[in-house]
Amino acid sequence: MDEPSDPIQELVDLVNDAPPVPLTDEVRVDGGELRAALAGLAESAEWAVHPKAASKLAKLVKKARGVPLTDQVRIDRKKLLRLVSDLRSGPAG
Repeated sequence: MDEPSDPIQELVDLVNDAPPVPLTDEVRVDGGELRAALAGLAESAEWAVHPKAASKLAKLVKKARGVPLTDQVRIDRKKLLRLVSDLRSGPAG
C-alpha cells in the first residue's frame, strides 16, 4: 500500500522535490526514478486519452541531459509540469 494511487502525482512530486539547477528552469532528478515514474504513468488512463501530451512528455524525459558523474538528469520543470497539466485536463474538443 506504499505505492501511490496517482501516477501523475508521483511524477509531479518527484519533480517538485528535486533540487533546482541555478539560473534555469531545470531540476536535477534521479534518472531511474524519473523513468520509473514515466513508466507508471504510461500505464494510466490519462496516457491513452491524451496521446500528444503523452508523446511530448516521453520525448522530454528521453532528451533529459545527464549530470556528469551522477545518476541524475536535468529536466525542464516548467515544460514537464505543463505537459502533466495537459494530461490531467479533459479530452480536447
